[in-house]
Amino acid sequence: LWDEQGITCMSPGYIPYLKSKDYELTNEIEYPHFQPLRWEVPLPFELYPYQQQFVNGLLQEKHGCVEACTGSGKSGVILSVTQQIGAGTIIAVPYASLFQDMLHAAKKHFGEENVGGLGDGIKDLGKPITIAISKSLSNLEPSMPEYE
Repeated sequence: LWDEQGITCMSPGYIPYLKSKDYELTNEIEYPHFQPLRWEVPLPFELYPYQQQFVNGLLQEKHGCVEACTGSGKSGVILSVTQQIGAGTIIAVPYASLFQDMLHAAKKHFGEENVGGLGDGIKDLGKPITIAISKSLSNLEPSMPEYE
């Protein structure tokens, strides 16, 4: 936990630990109904059972995270979750190389017309899916048109 401008924040990864204590947790966010997207190019593989568990868990939890080792198929999980959620999805990644990889993969699987980006010199917004670098998202201010 940390205090940032008078607001207590935490990583979603801490939530299971709080649930094991005697804390009452409520999520008051009203999520829109999922509207699955059509694959432009489906994933070229079936998800492994553990990957499908990640997908199911994220769709059920709605605000969560997955920790898995390098090469375990996190990108396939993210793309599968995105396909199920549909329009209005933002995929935030920590740095430019992942941004470029995810942007390329999302455009391939969902079509160029459905995927925009924010970061690494790109400001292509207003599309059903946005791939963004976390820092680029955190630098947005309410006075900026991109904020909306």
